[in-house]
Amino acid sequence: MRDAYSEYVALLDHIEHVPVASSEASRLSPEECAVVMARIAKFVRDRVLAQSDLEAERLGALLHGGVAGVAGEREALRRTPDHDAIVELIDELAHVDPRDRVRVQTLLYGLYAAIAGHFVEAELIVASASEGERDYVSPSAWFG
Repeated sequence: MRDAYSEYVALLDHIEHVPVASSEASRLSPEECAVVMARIAKFVRDRVLAQSDLEAERLGALLHGGVAGVAGEREALRRTPDHDAIVELIDELAHVDPRDRVRVQTLLYGLYAAIAGHFVEAELIVASASEGERDYVSPSAWFG
């Protein structure tokens, strides 16, 4: 069994496959492109959005504590639009024609940017927390 931090690092490693898939989309057949798009959509729905929901739940529990004061309550709550942007991009990816490679690439790069931005913001919140709060909001705590 892997520890929680290793799981978090593995998640970040998998996220890095999204821009690679985007750059390779132009060389794939429409059928291959559809398979890649479906695989990425499943990964994002099953892992990334689930992680985002867990982070929001954990952070919400801290809003009445010190993290909201340190990171700023507005800053902490600003993560929701990232989550919504990821959902919108995944929904659009599900409906795009895999033959439209430019649109596929644009959506995949946009998806990667939204995901990366979301995790960077979460890491900044963790970095601004006190030592005791870090134990609770650190990536390892996000995995339950």
